[in-house]
Amino acid sequence: MNAPIAFVFVMLTACNCLSHTVLTDSLPCDSLWADAGSITLNCTTTSIDFEVTGTTNLPEAYAQYEWTLNGVVVSNTPTVIVQSMGQYIFTVTDTLNGCSASDTLDFMEDLDVPIADAGPSMYVEPCSNPTIILNGSASSSGPMFFYIWEGPGGFIDFNQNPTVSEPGVYTLTVINDENGCSATDVVDVILLFVELEFPIVTTPDSCHTNSGTATVLTGDPSYPVTWSTGETTTTITGLAAGTYFAYVTVGLCQFGSSAVVDSLSCTGVQALLKDVSFTILPNPNNGQFSVLLDVASPLSLEMELLDALGRSIATVQPMKSFGTGQHRIDFQQAGLPSGSYYLLVKNETGRMGMKVEVVR
Repeated sequence: MNAPIAFVFVMLTACNCLSHTVLTDSLPCDSLWADAGSITLNCTTTSIDFEVTGTTNLPEAYAQYEWTLNGVVVSNTPTVIVQSMGQYIFTVTDTLNGCSASDTLDFMEDLDVPIADAGPSMYVEPCSNPTIILNGSASSSGPMFFYIWEGPGGFIDFNQNPTVSEPGVYTLTVINDENGCSATDVVDVILLFVELEFPIVTTPDSCHTNSGTATVLTGDPSYPVTWSTGETTTTITGLAAGTYFAYVTVGLCQFGSSAVVDSLSCTGVQALLKDVSFTILPNPNNGQFSVLLDVASPLSLEMELLDALGRSIATVQPMKSFGTGQHRIDFQQAGLPSGSYYLLVKNETGRMGMKVEVVR
């Protein structure tokens, strides 16, 4: 008898499993973000050349970057050089799942700094030109610019070329209203110190006959003259001994000076010389001068130089006969001190005097 045959069945179980790759570094599309950054304006910038770096929450290993300017790709890195105005778009793409995020950087600003030019130093002449116009015309001009002038005594003006009269330092600020940039400049307004000094030449009152004269020497006959006597001529006559004031007007200014008309002693003589006139040139002088004598009829005369106290200093002309007409007598005395002297012209019938100023 044959032994029974045993069959062993092995059951194999097949597993049809799907293989899944877990992307642990990927981000959901709605969580991905991109930031294009910003540009801070600097009004001192003379050219556009900014480096801007975009940021994202996507790991760099799976990030693809792109910068575009007005639709043109300008960079494939997180960083872009901003050299032109326009709209920059920063895009980050997840290379694992294709998700992307974008952000924009609008750069439309004009970074030009305005020009502030207050002009060169200016001068106020209080007599002839008491006001001046500040000159800001070399500064930036246009509807987007406005101006602020500040100066002494709280002065403020918003015109480009204001009128001022006070001396001092004025500051001009020019502001670009479109970008907020500004610039400043200063100008010094200087007051011209004006002082007019004018001599008054006098002749003394001789023998108390109100024969003194006074003449203003301004150097410009167009300047109006007013005397304390009320007269408005350059020379006044018929003066008694005393002090007289002359006021000279120059533009808006008035300057004053005084002069003394002295009295010449004429003991025993009660009359002025007749038919005689004379002039001293130059006057003032340095001790050397000429007497220009005009004689209407022949007569004898002598000339003497006196000091302020009436003491004789020198004989200018000994007694001499002069015919009708003009005569010149020259005089010089070395070392004659500065001061006021009198030239006395006289004869037995009368005398006349004139003040002589010696300046060393």
